[in-house]
Amino acid sequence: MNIITLSVPELKLALSGLGRIIPRHGIPVLQHIRVIRDDAGIVSLHAMDLDCCASFRFPQPITGPIMDFLVPFEALSRLLRSA
Repeated sequence: MNIITLSVPELKLALSGLGRIIPRHGIPVLQHIRVIRDDAGIVSLHAMDLDCCASFRFPQPITGPIMDFLVPFEALSRLLRSA
């Protein structure tokens, strides 16, 4: 299993901004955050609705393989509230 470890304060900061454009209803895929780790180890989070797109890049590289996956915004948000 591949793991990306992110700090809670940085993740809360990222989700507070990205959550502003996540639609609560409508197309299900737009209710997810796209997580990407590139070949340099830079992790970025992306969110979009039908009109705009926003992204957040973590400043420090995180070692590991290239990854690209979706995470449901609501589930991640609930998890961070208890962290």
